Amino acid sequence: MVEKSLRDRAEETFELAIKLTADSSNLAGLHQKIQQCHQRLHEPMRVAVVGKIKAGKSSLMNALLGESVVATGVEELTFNVNWFKYGETPSLVVHFKSDRPPETKTLEELEQLTSRREENRAFLVEIEYIEVFYPNPILKTFNLIDTPGLDSAFSEDSRNTLDFLQLRPEDLTGVTQKEASKADAILYLFNQSMATSDQGVLEEFIGEKVENSTPINSIGILTKVDNYWPDKSDPLDAGRAIAQRLLSEHSQLRNLLYTIFPVSGLLGLGAKTLSAEDVATLEQLAALPIEEFKRLTKSATRFNKEYSDRPNIPASINREQLLNKLGLYGVFQGRELIRGGIKNNDELKEKLLEFSGVPKLQDLVVSHFGNRAFLIKLNSSLRKILIACRQYQQKNISESDAKILEQIGIIFGCISILNKAKKLLLLGNREQGTGNREYIGKKYFCKYEMHPNF
Repeated sequence: MVEKSLRDRAEETFELAIKLTADSSNLAGLHQKIQQCHQRLHEPMRVAVVGKIKAGKSSLMNALLGESVVATGVEELTFNVNWFKYGETPSLVVHFKSDRPPETKTLEELEQLTSRREENRAFLVEIEYIEVFYPNPILKTFNLIDTPGLDSAFSEDSRNTLDFLQLRPEDLTGVTQKEASKADAILYLFNQSMATSDQGVLEEFIGEKVENSTPINSIGILTKVDNYWPDKSDPLDAGRAIAQRLLSEHSQLRNLLYTIFPVSGLLGLGAKTLSAEDVATLEQLAALPIEEFKRLTKSATRFNKEYSDRPNIPASINREQLLNKLGLYGVFQGRELIRGGIKNNDELKEKLLEFSGVPKLQDLVVSHFGNRAFLIKLNSSLRKILIACRQYQQKNISESDAKILEQIGIIFGCISILNKAKKLLLLGNREQGTGNREYIGKKYFCKYEMHPNF
């Protein structure tokens, strides 16, 4: 007899549970919860982007999407939850904390509201979250949830914005953890200077851990690695060394994250959006003597300075625009690529994109989350259903309803065991190799066989 796949077993279990709870008015809430969870299995995976304030969440989101979709400079919006979904036409739907009905806006309209925030205070304070619909192919597979940020040190401007929105730093942490807990998978962002202690990183992750984080559904992202330059000639390689050390020396992180991946979101987005004018500026910089270029790139302040008496240096406004897109490391690599003989703008953009690490991160997200999408979504749904069952069991319910709950607990419990076994197989593959895979398979699966298409 051919064994059924986990996907088929899950479908049968949900159909049975929906049928069992359909006729009980006292279990109407559970019935609805099971239906919602069943529906979730057929929807795009929800991936939350989580990290401290100023960890580079918005820049990374834009880099993953390959275009500027996420507001990066409007704090009144970045302190909200922004939920990115696929839509044929770009649009925003603003949801409010009160009973006020949702309103459709354009990003330009929202930015205009924030530019006159005092007169629009009532509107901005009431925002709970924003749905962003955009025709980006990645969003057909993943819903990306840009969270406000975990509690951290705030600049004076940020604190003023929080005061204006009637929010406290701990409110942002609570909202972020709540949204991450509702997500199927999580990208944890953090940035670390070369001098930052590992203990600080551990406290950042472990202290703010989201309850459903596991190595199956969580990836750590070491952001802003371009800041390691020029102390480190290869920032990505330096980032990989930090990530490897953190994972090898700290079991807490291995229990939380599948891996830690270094990336420069700023350079990733800048490479994708590089204009012909930006390339012309790079070509002018490439023509400078190396010593003059080194002096120019010692700091952002020096790079942006006006040099009206030196006509061979590009105009300040053009240099500032280039720096905002690529950062000093990206400017250096762009110059090196042009001096190395690259003349084609598309090839230049592609090479710069590789230096950001974003393409490999996209591949990792798609391969790790995408190939495990059903497994991860099923795990999230099972957790919610079993919690709901336990809550109902604590209520004063009839004997017939108690039997239904018991039966649901059993059938979903069996699926949960199979799902956990599958997760252990995947982790066994990562940590131990095929020998551990066979052991775990024999211990947990019994007669169950993994379907080749799952």
